Amino acid sequence: MEWGLRHEMCGIASVMHGLEQVQVYLSSEHQVIMPKEVSVHEQGLYFVSPFHPLVQDTIFGSPSNVVPLAASPDALLCCEGFQMLIEVKSACPFSERDDGTWVYSPFKRALGEQCVQMSHFVQCQVQMLATQVQHCLLVGWDVEECKVLYVPFDVEWCKQMLFMLGMILFEAGSLQGKRPDLSCLHGHAEFVKLTKQRCCALKKPCSVASAKGSTTARWLKD
Repeated sequence: MEWGLRHEMCGIASVMHGLEQVQVYLSSEHQVIMPKEVSVHEQGLYFVSPFHPLVQDTIFGSPSNVVPLAASPDALLCCEGFQMLIEVKSACPFSERDDGTWVYSPFKRALGEQCVQMSHFVQCQVQMLATQVQHCLLVGWDVEECKVLYVPFDVEWCKQMLFMLGMILFEAGSLQGKRPDLSCLHGHAEFVKLTKQRCCALKKPCSVASAKGSTTARWLKD
């Protein structure tokens, strides 16, 4: 986790340095037009509004809800009339052995070779739900390469997620906050299957040059 936090800015810098390639990828593969004059901005913690249309008639649709949904995207690309989130992932290229020593593992990748990790997909979707932004770039920054994957907001999946999460919280309430047995939860296996399908249905990412900048700065500097 520390490696990912320290190299988050490298992923964002890679996108900005390779912005023209990203724009071509978005327009040719996804028919999404990103204006040339976009700028990047640091983001913070966002809560899903209880007045959001998708959370109405759910446990999250009450202003008095004590279990709010929240997300923290890494950055926002924007200009007038356009917004797109950035979420950066970075895999540490070192592995710890049983004896405590570390070895270089150059083949570890931030994004999966076949399908996007479900946790990454879920994170992007909740971020878009919380910010009400319809587009997200999932960036896999590695020392040797940087891949950029477009993830659109999936309304139908989010509806299913909110319903399923509500069921989990309801079951946890009856167990005094303990984790319920998800294998016994009606519809959970089908929801996991749906999520896997959504992950594998995403189109291939594009590649940009891997920018290697400061790992101590919290945000990009001029």
